[in-house]
Amino acid sequence: MNREDDIKIRNAIASEIDEIGEILRASFVTTMASIVPEAANIAFNNLREPERFTENCWESFQVLVSGNKIKGMLFVVDDTIESLHLDPTQKRHGYGSRLLAYGEKSILERGYQLAKLNVLTKNSSAIAFYSAQGWHIDHEFTGLEVGDVPAPMYRMHKDLK
Repeated sequence: MNREDDIKIRNAIASEIDEIGEILRASFVTTMASIVPEAANIAFNNLREPERFTENCWESFQVLVSGNKIKGMLFVVDDTIESLHLDPTQKRHGYGSRLLAYGEKSILERGYQLAKLNVLTKNSSAIAFYSAQGWHIDHEFTGLEVGDVPAPMYRMHKDLK
C-alpha cells in the first residue's frame, strides 16, 4: 500500500475526463462485460458509454489520486452511491474501501442516515466487498444497465448512524 499522505480524494477536474473514462472502460471490460446482458455490451461499445458518462457527469465525480495518478472514481447523488470504479490494476490496495468510506461520509454530511447503492446480482466480488464493509442486500429488482438494458440487480443499504 502507498504512504498514507500520498493518497488524496478530491473533486475531479476537466483535464482528467479522458483518464477517468479509461478507468470506467477498463472496469466495465474486466468486471462487468461477462455478467451483463449481451445487449448492454453492444450498447457499451456503440454508445461510447464511459466517455459519454464521464463527459456529462465529471463535475460531480470524486477521484482517488495516489502518486499523481487516478486510481479510482466515486459518484454520489443524494443518499446513493451511483458509481464506484477502480483502475482494475489497482484493486486490493485499499482504494475501494477509502472511496466507499468517503462516499458514506458524504451521504451522512448531506443529512441522510441510510446509504443506498445498486449492484448487479452476478457481481459477486462487488457484493462481497460491500458486505464486508457493512452493507446489506434489501431486495432484488430489474434495473437498467448500459443502453437502458434491463438487468437483475440488488439494492443494498448501510445504516450510517
